[in-house]
Amino acid sequence: MITHNAVNTAQCYFWLYKEENFPAEIPSVLIFATEGDTIHVSLTNRLDEPHAWAIPGVVDSGPVPPGETARFSFTAPRPGSYLYFDNLNEPVNRMMGLHGAMVVMPAAPQPGHRFTPYADPTPAVQRLFDDFGTAAHFPG
Repeated sequence: MITHNAVNTAQCYFWLYKEENFPAEIPSVLIFATEGDTIHVSLTNRLDEPHAWAIPGVVDSGPVPPGETARFSFTAPRPGSYLYFDNLNEPVNRMMGLHGAMVVMPAAPQPGHRFTPYADPTPAVQRLFDDFGTAAHFPG
């Protein structure tokens, strides 16, 4: 984070996961997938200590030494939203910016309904998604 004024020139540095085709941002790249998709990750550590990439209960790259690249794949889990982050030196690495979100959509919507990013949405949540773009209170 950098301020752009003459009065306050403070700078705050972040670490981040960056996809080479997108600008750097915190939180890092949003991953969208469909349940059962194979997701491929190539993680190059450009920092000066080991770092990792993990989604608890789904995937863990393990420590990646400085200058090294880890390549791994995993299957998109059950529909929902997940936090990926560096699980080493917790919570410092995550707080320094090494985190992002993954949203997993179901392969098909519930019969007679629209898609939601949940495997078993409550009736209220399903109604909310069904109404998006179709009701006066949720215009297209």
